[in-house]
Amino acid sequence: MDVFIGIDVACAKGKYLPLVICTLENRRLLPFPLASYIETVCDAFHLSPIRIGIDSPLRPRDNHLNRRFAEQALDRAGISCYTTLSADDFRMIKAKGIAHLEAGKPIQNLPHAHQIFMLLGFALNERLSKVAECIEVYPHATVKQLGVADIHKSKGNQAELQLSAMSHYTGWPKTDDDWSQADNMCLGPMHDRVDAYSAAWVASLPEQERICFGDPEKGDAIWIPKVKPLSRAAAN
Repeated sequence: MDVFIGIDVACAKGKYLPLVICTLENRRLLPFPLASYIETVCDAFHLSPIRIGIDSPLRPRDNHLNRRFAEQALDRAGISCYTTLSADDFRMIKAKGIAHLEAGKPIQNLPHAHQIFMLLGFALNERLSKVAECIEVYPHATVKQLGVADIHKSKGNQAELQLSAMSHYTGWPKTDDDWSQADNMCLGPMHDRVDAYSAAWVASLPEQERICFGDPEKGDAIWIPKVKPLSRAAAN
């Protein structure tokens, strides 16, 4: 069975790493419940990973660039994103982090915490690229494309609204039973689960059905679905 995998990369004390494994069935993108460990799950269910969407940079920025090509393209589109650091930057950050912890300072005040998660993305890409093709995705850019990014994903029922907008293209969730399974597709808050499902959705699309920010030939690309924005009435 062919499957597509989405990972919402996050790094914080006590925080889950949302991961969704999906299969296409009758043109519906269906997530497997509580898929926690990629290779174990795939072996147990005799699954063949085709492509993995990772919500994180896959490698450090080239030292000669101020911003990656993908980030420059997002800038031109008016979509905000963190700057990916270079390998040299990360050496400095690691040293600062180690010094911070060795000084007994609180982990919640760790310097550059909003960029350290990228190291996990690099490690995931290095390991998982041996399992299947890995592509970088950006769920915020995806919901911007869908027209449902006006409110932060963690506020109210915004995560459910975003998932509903995706369902117009993925075919899931549609029924009450589908929605009852939304809690079971992976661990983490609803907005993180939706981001992971979004990552799997982009991974499930052939290249001609995706929009690229950046330059794939240079290994510097972020992908989102090639879809038209939904009207707010349709999204609801």
